[in-house]
Amino acid sequence: MQTLRAMIDARRLPHAMLFEGQQGCGTYTLAVLFAAQVLCQGQPAEQAERIRRQVEEGSHPDLRVVTSGERSSISVDEVRAIIEDIYLRPNEGEKKIILIGGAGEMTPQAQNALLKVLEEPPEHALFLLTAESRQALLPTVLSRVVCFSVLPPSPEECIEHFAGLGQGGGETAFAAHLFGGAIGSVARYLSEEEGPALQAKVQAALDLLGALAQRRLSAVAAALYRPKNRDEMGALLEELTQLLPYCQRLALGKVPPFPLRMKADGEIVNLNTEALYREIARGRVSLQRNCNLSLLQASLSDRLARAAHEGGQ
Repeated sequence: MQTLRAMIDARRLPHAMLFEGQQGCGTYTLAVLFAAQVLCQGQPAEQAERIRRQVEEGSHPDLRVVTSGERSSISVDEVRAIIEDIYLRPNEGEKKIILIGGAGEMTPQAQNALLKVLEEPPEHALFLLTAESRQALLPTVLSRVVCFSVLPPSPEECIEHFAGLGQGGGETAFAAHLFGGAIGSVARYLSEEEGPALQAKVQAALDLLGALAQRRLSAVAAALYRPKNRDEMGALLEELTQLLPYCQRLALGKVPPFPLRMKADGEIVNLNTEALYREIARGRVSLQRNCNLSLLQASLSDRLARAAHEGGQ
């Protein structure tokens, strides 16, 4: 943050910046705070407080925001809508800011629409992008942004943070290690609003791993056929991808056991996680290529059962 603050103070900002980092590690929050700091530049204290409040509320006249939210992509029309007035002078300060949260979810057409502005941006324009990985952006777009990697705190630091909020215990420790210390993800997992749904997804993935460990093929098939659409299937494969590294570390005694309320058989630690990860990755690629969902579920049921004990494990 010191580097970013120095850039603001020196008034040496690039026209486009990308904050990349795993989901929940704070890239979007950082982008919002940075936008507020830029718009507060040179303003008296009272005005600065108003500006920060407007930025947090998304109501500042010199800030336009678009995010993917619950949707799987950001369309070209959405991008065109937020950049249409970028050539007009700022209403209050020196900069007009476009913030695109989840920029990696922009369609290729949307990225090309953004590229046209990035090639010849007006002097007062500042584009702030967030993404889990810079590789999600087209090389032509990436060549015109300055990238900053945002790392989450360690799981131990994350646990300490939530303990200070009165949210200690095994559930917090499990979530902190599962999400690699990403405070935003842990907060959602523990929240009353989003927590139950997220915990149910983790439990579904654990049930599938348990069935694989015990060679209960009918239960494996039932778990894989439970998702009714592509989004639900993608969510299950994503949870499996997150759980496999946890299972590896659990086998080595490097992470706490699963919370008692979660039924996770000890045999899970004997799974061939590398082979499973390979087949899950293939499944995710097939989903992206619009393969038939039923055929994918049938194929994965067989492939995961074989991979789970590949090499005699």
